[in-house]
Amino acid sequence: MRRSRHGREPLITTVLITGASGFIGSHLSPALLAAGLRVRGTYRTQVPQGSSLTGVEWVQVREVDENTDWSKALDGVDYVVHLIGVAHHIGKDERELVETFRRVNVGGTSSLVRDVARSNSVKRVVFLSSAKAMGYPSAGETPNSEYGRSKLAAEEEISRGLAGGRSDWCILRPCLVYGPGNLGNMERLVRLIDTGIPLPLGGIRNRKSFLFVGNLISAIEKAMFAPQASRRRFSLSDGASLSTTDLVRNIAALRPRGVRVFPFPVRLLELGGLVGDQVQRLTGRSIGWDSYSVDRLCSSLEVDCTEFCAALQWSPPYSMEQGLAITLGAESSGVTPHTAANPVP
Repeated sequence: MRRSRHGREPLITTVLITGASGFIGSHLSPALLAAGLRVRGTYRTQVPQGSSLTGVEWVQVREVDENTDWSKALDGVDYVVHLIGVAHHIGKDERELVETFRRVNVGGTSSLVRDVARSNSVKRVVFLSSAKAMGYPSAGETPNSEYGRSKLAAEEEISRGLAGGRSDWCILRPCLVYGPGNLGNMERLVRLIDTGIPLPLGGIRNRKSFLFVGNLISAIEKAMFAPQASRRRFSLSDGASLSTTDLVRNIAALRPRGVRVFPFPVRLLELGGLVGDQVQRLTGRSIGWDSYSVDRLCSSLEVDCTEFCAALQWSPPYSMEQGLAITLGAESSGVTPHTAANPVP
């Protein structure tokens, strides 16, 4: 809560969530509403519907790019959680994707920062970046994908555009996010496992980190209000990592049919990805298996969240085992934990 200028009536803290109707936004919105905050969300064409979005105040923002006018959406807002972004999509033309990354991820963030800097009310912007802004798969400081580069460029728009201003910022770099309603890149594995066909994934010796959406929502709530989060960048994960082979076995243990995994040369998987690339180039259609898919399966990306845990005195509410069980319907959950700290006056 914050107080009015006259110090009489308490005013509800207002949070703008860009992309409030998306997967993460549809989990974050009810959590913030349950914490007693006013939630405003943006939409493009039609007002989103759904029980998880009941109580959200909607503002239309038609196009997200460097020319977007965010002033109406930002009017009277105390905190901004910027979720809108474009990720890699299998089957999309790479050149078209690069342009979309530049227009939405970088340009949309730039225009938002411009209008936040003009605002008299916004205290902090929490930007959901990506672990790929650090590099993939090596997790170095220089991203080696167009998506990662666009996220890092968006981060720089925020840190540069809000430098020395009234509004501060916090940047979160999550690894792959999964949860009820969206398995992310796990979805293909689940579909393969459910066929009951033995899978040639037993020879993959990588290490990957994941982030359950309930843990992400808890971390966002912390980052919004904690003074220790001011003008800092943090990596986020469930705090554990495992190989693709182990992930398949863990998922299979929660499915009715289970699965058998057998060793298979990774090099042959990569050759199969090249075949998929060629089919897509010749036909314009994806067969669901290409070099990008193989890279996602075989490469490593370990994300260490200890800095965030130590700085903000936070720990993930859910273990990865619990997150997978909830995601796959083997365990019930109250959607996401409501752990928001009291807003800064």
